[in-house]
Amino acid sequence: MSLVTSNSPGNAASCCESKLVEVLVVATSTIALQSQLIDKDLPTLHRHSSVPFTFALLKGRSNYVCRAKLRAAAAPDALFEQPVGVSFDKHLSTLREFAEGSDTGDRHPGV
Repeated sequence: MSLVTSNSPGNAASCCESKLVEVLVVATSTIALQSQLIDKDLPTLHRHSSVPFTFALLKGRSNYVCRAKLRAAAAPDALFEQPVGVSFDKHLSTLREFAEGSDTGDRHPGV
C-alpha cells in the first residue's frame, strides 16, 4: 500500500509509474479537494488510462453523525463539557431528523 498526501500531489504519479501498485491511498485535507478528485480527476484518468482501477471516497469520522452519541445526548442525565444552550432541544431535534432520514449519516453527501 502507498500513501500520498494532498501536500505532495506529484507523488501519486511517480509512485504509480515506478512500480505496480495494488492499493494507493490519497489523503486530502479538504472536502473541496476530495470532491475534485472523485468528480473530475479520477474519472478522467480512468477514461484515458490503459490501466484498470477502481476508486472510492472515505471521509473522516467528523463528517458523519454518530447515532450512539445522538442517543446519549438526549438522555436526561447526559453530561456535557459546556453548559447546554437554550436552543439545544431544537438543534438536537434537527440532528435527529437528519440522522433518521440519512442512510449513511454523511454531513456532506455527494462529496
